[in-house]
Formats: sequence, structure tokens, C-alpha cells
Amino acid sequence: MAYSEALFVAAAAGVLLALQRERWLWASVACAIGCLTRPTGVALLLAIAVALVVNRPDRRHMVMTVVIAPLGALVGFGHVAIATGKLDGWAQLERKPWDSGFDGGRSAWDSLVNTLSGGSMSSRPPFVMSAVVCIVVVALVVALLATRPVAQDAAYALAAAIIGLGGAHYFHCKPRFLGIAFPLFLPSARLLARLPVPVLVAGGLIGLGLSTWWSTYMLATWPGSI
Repeated sequence: MAYSEALFVAAAAGVLLALQRERWLWASVACAIGCLTRPTGVALLLAIAVALVVNRPDRRHMVMTVVIAPLGALVGFGHVAIATGKLDGWAQLERKPWDSGFDGGRSAWDSLVNTLSGGSMSSRPPFVMSAVVCIVVVALVVALLATRPVAQDAAYALAAAIIGLGGAHYFHCKPRFLGIAFPLFLPSARLLARLPVPVLVAGGLIGLGLSTWWSTYMLATWPGSI
């Protein structure tokens, strides 16, 4: 299947970069695109709200950002509300066809315990991979907070991680949902930046090879991949 995470990550990176440079128009436009791409765009709105509070731009930039940034969310959720005839149409669509929603991480915890305790999920590689990713994400959250990151980066990363971990959806999809919390990799990226270029290239090629192998494996063996 083709999913929208790649486009969303590009928009999110644009938002965070523009906020660091205090380019409020670009940040607002990128946020609107991100919100239109995925409902997790609310994490971008949080990042912009934090940046507005911390940086306190002039009134013109403040008003422009407040008006433009949420447009994608308003259009996206508004379209679904009109199409379904219900204000909470998006939530109902998530619940009925996909049995999804937000339960604060209860279902994810149950699946994690089942996988790690040798339950029925422990013999299925996609669930094992998801369990590993969930544990790694929690560790990365702690590592990021220990570095005292830029406020909006931390706000976005935490919101994205909470949405991904707290969502009540298919457990084997957790890596896809948590991948958007890319600022969590900033501490490890700083460490990698100290390595020689040949080592980085070699590591990148190994990572690319493993990723290609895993994607091929999933496509060939997991019915939900198609």
C-alpha cells in the first residue's frame, strides 16, 4: 500500500526547520500541508503553538500563523464531517472500518506483553519488530529530553510518540506510526556526525540493505502489506 507518512515527514521537517529560522509563513504553509496529509498534523500545530509562545513574533506574523497553520486540519476534518454528515465523522471512520482510535496505550501495552511473554504474537516477526520499536521509542524519548532540545522539536516529537503509542490500532503498524517522530533521533544523529564519512556510508548501506530485505519479506509474507 502507498501511505502518506513520507509526505507528512517532509512537511513536518519543513515546519521544524522554518520555526528554527523563524520563517513563520513557510512554517504555517508546511503545517497546513502536514495537517491535510494526516490527522497527526495536530502534533505540528502543537509545535507551532509552543514556538509562538517561546519566540513571541510580532503581531502580523502571529495572526498570519494562527490563520494559515490550521487550515489543513480544518479542510481535512471538515471534508470528512460533510461527507459523513457527522461532526465526529473522522473518529467514526477510524473506529468502524479500522477498529482504531486512541486508548492511551492500553492495547499497545497488552500486545507488547503478549509478544514479550511468549504469547501468540511472539512467533510472528512483524509483532516482534513492533515490540522492539515501541521499546526503542520510549528510550529515545528519555534520551531526547536529557539533551534539553529546542522546545518545538520536543513538543512535536513527544506528541507524535504519544499518538503513535497511544493509538488503538493494528500493533504491527506501530513502526509506521512512530516513524514520524523523527526528532527523537537527534541525540543519536549528533553522535553519528562525529564518525568518519566512510563509516557513515558503510553504515548507511548496511541499513539500506536491511530495510530493503525487511520490506521485501513483509511484502512476500504478510497479507496486510498489499
